[in-house]
Amino acid sequence: LKSTAHLGESQYDPVWFANANRRFKTKKKFMRDRARSRIVGYLSVTKDFIKICKDAKLKSIMEDVVKDLITELQEVDYFEGYFDRDDRRYRMCDEDGSFKCDGIYNQNECQYGSEINPYAGLKKRMAFRGWHLDHII
Repeated sequence: LKSTAHLGESQYDPVWFANANRRFKTKKKFMRDRARSRIVGYLSVTKDFIKICKDAKLKSIMEDVVKDLITELQEVDYFEGYFDRDDRRYRMCDEDGSFKCDGIYNQNECQYGSEINPYAGLKKRMAFRGWHLDHII
């Protein structure tokens, strides 16, 4: 399949936007929302974990940490620039939108050469949903 990574707007790459909310007119806005959603999702899982903590002192400490984290996340717009290929400050991909795995936390490189560009087409965008960020990219 031909890559459509260079196309940024829904009118020029309607297939890429299939099943995406119609409020997104550009890949940039869509990908920024995906990054923000991931961060918010991780935060939600953390809050759920804290709710089941039985140690009152530890629970209070964790709630304070999360409260401070939320304040910091708000200051950086929940790192929505992580998936934005134009955001030179925060992006985790290259200028084309490719994400390259650098390997798991205790290795210097990815043994599989994993790479994905969600900007390149609908199938790659869908596969990127399952691309876990639990190791260095």
